[in-house]
Amino acid sequence: MSLSILRQELKSDIIRNIYLFYGPETYLLNYYVDNIKVKLLDPMTRQVNLNVFEDAADIQSIVSCCTTLPMFAEKRVVVLKNTGLLKPSKTGGLTGEPTAGPRGVAIGAKGQTGNTKAEILCSLFKDFSDSTCLIIIEESVDKRLKLYKEAVKYGLPVEFPLQSITDLEVWVKNLCHREGKAFEGRALTAFMQKCEPFMADIKNEIDKLILYSNTRNIIGMTDIDAVCSFSIKTRVFDLIDTIATGNRLKAIQELRELIAVKVPEHMILAMISKHFIQLRHLKSLADNKVSMNDATSALGLKPYPAKKMWRQCTKFQFSKLDDVVLKCYRQDAAIKSGEISADCALELLIASI
Repeated sequence: MSLSILRQELKSDIIRNIYLFYGPETYLLNYYVDNIKVKLLDPMTRQVNLNVFEDAADIQSIVSCCTTLPMFAEKRVVVLKNTGLLKPSKTGGLTGEPTAGPRGVAIGAKGQTGNTKAEILCSLFKDFSDSTCLIIIEESVDKRLKLYKEAVKYGLPVEFPLQSITDLEVWVKNLCHREGKAFEGRALTAFMQKCEPFMADIKNEIDKLILYSNTRNIIGMTDIDAVCSFSIKTRVFDLIDTIATGNRLKAIQELRELIAVKVPEHMILAMISKHFIQLRHLKSLADNKVSMNDATSALGLKPYPAKKMWRQCTKFQFSKLDDVVLKCYRQDAAIKSGEISADCALELLIASI
């Protein structure tokens, strides 16, 4: 809801004095931070009117910047990034010696807790300068904290969650359309299945596909296979998916390709073990009439792999799933004791599933 409000207000050139941005979708978050900067800061005076504080920062300096008039401009932008003050903590991310701040705002003493420093920011919100735009950026927030509640009261909190599959596909199509490109057949679905749901990573892969396709208007599977470098986690998941389909020869080939690019064997084994443990949990939930959405959400699975795993769990009996997990543990023990090499252990494991 807040994201739609932010989008609409920026289109109407309405800029608030205080923003709280948080969530895992950093590409979208940074897009709107940059949008605000462009709207408020003149390139000629940007350097003197933009202040960025990251991690542990001096509370005195923050208050001073927020209460100092901009130079040769109407607005100053102050960004607080990952201070940790919106997480439950005994100590805060901000530091500073005791002193009296500008406009009567009390500055925290050395050794103060994060709660005390949060109080300083809360007091600053109550009489915040119209000439300053404060953007607080956090990975996550505790909505029970007073600082969060005050940010909601005096500013606009906006959560940037991972986007839905539908939204990501529409976004990807639009990116390609701007360059006169389109995906062939089910290539887009295959591409999205291989991507982690982070817009920055997807954008990097789309840029490569657009350049590689050159004058061609259509992007196909051969293009994806040729230039896309998906995460290790995605590639291991593809291996596990091949294992689940029963194609042992292809699975062993994919395993050897992973080992060839220096993916640690212990990581592959651990992911295979975790995957089959999750399949067992899914099968148990499915047998108890739990819906796919509820079951996969309970396990924290992302949408695309969730659908595949839901189909996979129906192909195995509990006894088989337990057997695979037990074999993973035995092979791990054999590797650590030196009885067998890691690559051979993995090949034997795959051949036995």
